[in-house]
Amino acid sequence: MLWFLPRLVRGFFAGGSALGQFRLIDLRSGVIDAEQIVEARSPEDAAAKALGEKVIRGGQNRNRMVCRVYWEEANGQVSMVRLYRAVEE
Repeated sequence: MLWFLPRLVRGFFAGGSALGQFRLIDLRSGVIDAEQIVEARSPEDAAAKALGEKVIRGGQNRNRMVCRVYWEEANGQVSMVRLYRAVEE
């Protein structure tokens, strides 16, 4: 019944660990840094753990882009999200 949910979420509902494995590419400098593998609850949590920055998914300004985060869904499909530096108001 839960086949359509990512492995991360399915594990949580099945009583397993809610942590998943995320591959993070740091884009903050002109040179793309090597990837990091992080155990986290979400792509945003992975970025916070690896980079120490508060990030959000939505962003209009590419100058605020911090990283790309990849993870594998239960069906083997790889998903990616771009994360941006949160604007302080």
